[in-house]
Amino acid sequence: MAEELTGAGSALPRYAVRAVVMDEQGAVLLFRANQAVTRTRRPLWMMPGGGVKPGESWEAAILRELYEETGRRFERVGPWVWTRRISFAYGGAMLHQEERYYLVRSERFLPVPAALEEGEDAFLEDQRWWTVEEIRASEDWFAPRRMAELVAELAAGRVPPRAIDCGI
Repeated sequence: MAEELTGAGSALPRYAVRAVVMDEQGAVLLFRANQAVTRTRRPLWMMPGGGVKPGESWEAAILRELYEETGRRFERVGPWVWTRRISFAYGGAMLHQEERYYLVRSERFLPVPAALEEGEDAFLEDQRWWTVEEIRASEDWFAPRRMAELVAELAAGRVPPRAIDCGI
């Protein structure tokens, strides 16, 4: 179960999980956020995932989120590879989010959202598989910012022995 964040100041703690869904060739599945919602100057791509519900384990949360956002039921996830902490404003509140990224190996498939929660259908605009080379060449933004470098390491079989901080 997610532990309580400390040192978050007046920001509300939020726990989230994300999946590094990687196919046999090392491409990753990414979702594009609605720019009107994120208020970014460029398209922002991120890995599937979302909030951990109270009493839910990190692993149960990512399995649920993967089903909701891709329509695919996974039996298990791979290792926890990255950690990310970020603060942002959402819905009039400041949130301090701790994220865990889990590696999920999969054959390439067409994601079809199965059970998006209220607001997610407006937030998630598109999804596609990206190679490391495509991420590096793109003018779009990616979260985490070092995504190309981090994905390249995983695609080369260099999985960290314990989760590393992937930055913002």
